[in-house]
Amino acid sequence: MSENRLTADLIRAFRWSATPLGDPVNWPQPLKTLVELMLASNQAMFIAWGPQRTFLYNDAYAQILASKHPAALGRDFLDAWAEIRSDLVPIVDQAYRGEPVHMEDIELQMNRKGFQEEAHFSFSYTPIRDEQGQVAGFLCACVEITDQVLADRRRVAENDRLSRMFSQAPGFRAMLSGPEHRIVMTNPAYMQLVGHRDVLGKTVSETLQDAVAQGYLDLLDQVFARNEAYETHGANYRVQAFPGGAVEDRYVD
Repeated sequence: MSENRLTADLIRAFRWSATPLGDPVNWPQPLKTLVELMLASNQAMFIAWGPQRTFLYNDAYAQILASKHPAALGRDFLDAWAEIRSDLVPIVDQAYRGEPVHMEDIELQMNRKGFQEEAHFSFSYTPIRDEQGQVAGFLCACVEITDQVLADRRRVAENDRLSRMFSQAPGFRAMLSGPEHRIVMTNPAYMQLVGHRDVLGKTVSETLQDAVAQGYLDLLDQVFARNEAYETHGANYRVQAFPGGAVEDRYVD
């Protein structure tokens, strides 16, 4: 609560009479109630009120605004975010039509720290009605997910790079995950070794019964449990390349 006093003090001291909202004494009760709710919340929230979309927000949202705070307070919400106005207008219009808005991920090119940057948010716009039942503004609760989105993107890129390395590597290769030895990545040579069976995303015991019967699952268990590599040369792997086909002897390192 004490952290929110910073913006609460600004709101109390602000010269609202110079804005379309006028003196706070005369604010409609729904606006007064939601401002109190917003300032008591640790989640980033803001309110846009009236035809001019007058902007009020709490401390958590001030962190999102960065260098735009505190100058954004009392301005038109769309003017405060002028660089992304075209992205915001359709969803702001939707909220003012009385239609709630929810987005799991919106990508925006924002300028809030003195430079253009990609940012991502999960948020909802909830229309607010005045005492006459007319939509007078909206309340937004949001979470910035930029770090999560960029981390996921890096992880996908790394997996793609690893997959390309796998596919180009000499010899057969597979990557297994967890104590159940789930097959998460293979290369073409490995697929040829196991008879092009549908193995991705499945465990060794589910899809490679021949390997289980020959003791290879026990070896995998030992490697996983002991955290020690196992290496052998000329090991025999008897495999049925396709259902109903002949069993073949293959020797592998």
